[in-house]
Amino acid sequence: MVRGLDGLRPALSDFLLQGTASARSQARGDLLFGAGLMAAAIVTSLLVLLSTSRSIVVPLRRFEHALERLRGGSREVPPVEVRGPAEIAAVSYAFRDILADVALLEAQAVAIAAGDLLDPVLAQTATMPIGRSLQQLASTLSRMGAQLKAREETAKAVLETAADAIWTIDSDALVRSANRATEDLLGWPASDVVGAHFGSLLATEGDMVVFELLRQQGSVRSEVQLRRANGTTIPALVSAAVTYFEGNLMVTVVARDISERKELEGRLAHQATHDTLTGLANRGAAI
Repeated sequence: MVRGLDGLRPALSDFLLQGTASARSQARGDLLFGAGLMAAAIVTSLLVLLSTSRSIVVPLRRFEHALERLRGGSREVPPVEVRGPAEIAAVSYAFRDILADVALLEAQAVAIAAGDLLDPVLAQTATMPIGRSLQQLASTLSRMGAQLKAREETAKAVLETAADAIWTIDSDALVRSANRATEDLLGWPASDVVGAHFGSLLATEGDMVVFELLRQQGSVRSEVQLRRANGTTIPALVSAAVTYFEGNLMVTVVARDISERKELEGRLAHQATHDTLTGLANRGAAI
């Protein structure tokens, strides 16, 4: 382009000053040559500008589409091609790393939400700080889960070895759980008691007042007659309290056999009103 301009200037001078036919012809040729070089330079510049623009704009559009899909909740984002200037290529590599981390973090979050703390995906390390936070969360949840399991096993052992029958009853008065002592108290296996109506364990319908008192007072302690599997009844001291689990009313009932106590009370009452040797009513009975 510079050569064309350098040749164009003397050609124009000769054309204007000398005005001869040969000079005009030479000047015309130089003029056309310079104009051609200028046009070629302009076209080349436009092509270079267009190529540079495409190498920048096309990757940016790919980034835009990928971000739109991410924002829409899609994780099926195709890999971004590494093309264009060094700066764009660096951004492409960084964006691909981010996509990989996002996919990993989502998989880890799904595993944590599902409670699958042994999922191998939780052992993978993401480059972003949130990845390390998720791993710490998974580790903490795993440790807490182990502690809760140990406590649950301890509570279960205590429950199963308790001498008293222990039941949990829902708001419909249905037995939801029963421990091993239930069989000793009622003669029914605990599995047969689960699902039964609490009223079916009571000897009389009047004893269901215990459940109604629970609804009003939240706790109750009373003596009731329980029905055993062989058709007999047994006196029991029932302690019950209302709790709430996940917003639902649950009742914990502890039932203790008081047959021996009742027999002892009966003997003591008989001795207080009857002669020990003759068995006849004494002065206290007459009074």
